[in-house]
Amino acid sequence: MITIIAFLILLGVLVVIHEGGHFFVLRMCKVHVDRFSVGMGPVIYKKKDKKGTEFALSALPLGGYVSYLSKKALDAEPEMKKNFTDEQLENLFETKPKWQRAAVMFAGPLANFILAVLIFTFIFSSQQTVKPIFLVDGEYVSSSSISGNINKNDILLCDSGGQYKYGTTDVTRTICFAKQKHSIKNIFTKVLKGHIAVATTDINKDDTGKKIDKRARKFLNKSNLDYAHGTGHGVGFFLNVHEGPQSITKINTVKIREGMILSNEPGYYKTNEYGIRIENLVYVKKIKKNLSFQNLTMAPIEKDLINFDLLTIDEKNYLFKYHLEVYSRISKYLNPKEKSWLATFI
Repeated sequence: MITIIAFLILLGVLVVIHEGGHFFVLRMCKVHVDRFSVGMGPVIYKKKDKKGTEFALSALPLGGYVSYLSKKALDAEPEMKKNFTDEQLENLFETKPKWQRAAVMFAGPLANFILAVLIFTFIFSSQQTVKPIFLVDGEYVSSSSISGNINKNDILLCDSGGQYKYGTTDVTRTICFAKQKHSIKNIFTKVLKGHIAVATTDINKDDTGKKIDKRARKFLNKSNLDYAHGTGHGVGFFLNVHEGPQSITKINTVKIREGMILSNEPGYYKTNEYGIRIENLVYVKKIKKNLSFQNLTMAPIEKDLINFDLLTIDEKNYLFKYHLEVYSRISKYLNPKEKSWLATFI
């Protein structure tokens, strides 16, 4: 309902601007404007100004018009002449030079074009330059305000990605450099369990983002924890990184279909302390009649932040198979030392 009301208001504004262009130029050319009307249906408001123009607003803002004094109107109803002054009768629309008549005709579209230019100018001028962001001790800090040092006891959340000719990437990993507190490992593991729950969704059963979102938050919610963003967004091909209509949120009811690409990114953020997020891009694959998510992102998940005692056998098997796939797909691009490191995740 709110969307419909907003659409009608926007449409009404466009009509007013469009007809206002015609009205303004007619007044500039001293042509008498008889009526400025916006909308259709029952008239809910009308008023005449000192120059005899009636302004009318109807119930539905679907269109509008500006009527003006013309020779054609007077020829149709000669008795109308007595309602106008000599000056008004001398400034009929047809008596104006061609350029003025053309200006009246083009004034409406030109007014809408100027409105569009002003809106886009405002949007782009209000945007600030985006600077790289780091997460240090749980706080987002501008790269220009830190020396670039990351303490050994910190956990680092890195959200990265790019757009390439073959597609768009969006991946987040949370890593550590030293042994972390048990409480942090427990929360990281609950985030991981939610991530795995999304990745292993039976889409034939849970076929909307709203249903899948509950799976992602389930383990955090058991501890009265949650995160303020959606679990996943649709991803465009060389267009928008965030692109619908599909998404994994508390409110999205769009059906998940074969071929869709989404992010899988549950997280948890403790103010002034740390942030955790695990994000992969996944696509929907159909095998026979079954729909399931397949990982597009091939990047190891930090095992030093996992409390394996909280994982089920199925979750451990998922993690093993995922890291095995990561190794099999990207090890051929690595040198021996890098291969050895990547193999430790299996």
